[in-house]
Amino acid sequence: MVPILKKSLTFGEHMLLYCATRYELQPGKGSEYQDWIASIDNMKYWEEIEKDTGVKYVNTFFTIFALGDSECETWWSMPDWASIGELRSWAAFQAWIEKVHREFVNGEIGLKRRIMVAGRDTKLFG
Repeated sequence: MVPILKKSLTFGEHMLLYCATRYELQPGKGSEYQDWIASIDNMKYWEEIEKDTGVKYVNTFFTIFALGDSECETWWSMPDWASIGELRSWAAFQAWIEKVHREFVNGEIGLKRRIMVAGRDTKLFG
């Protein structure tokens, strides 16, 4: 099946894009990371990022009972494709990435990222 975006959206309608990033944590950092993502400090980054770019932090999910491809997955919603480019240039997002990768993410194991749209905003062929 090949999904494409529906042409039926009219100008001004919003179609949210979702970015999901899968990753592994450094050994022994799981509880500390869970505490940090629920912290006011983490939310301050995302309040600024959302205000400046429209990109919104959805949540960070953790695999349980080893039933998943990665230990963690963080989701964001984005109002449009342009916000992806804007996100990369904002200092608050860069600071968040640096902190998370320096203190929590296991850099020896690669990240997996995907961009998705809701089923109602796509049409499948095949």
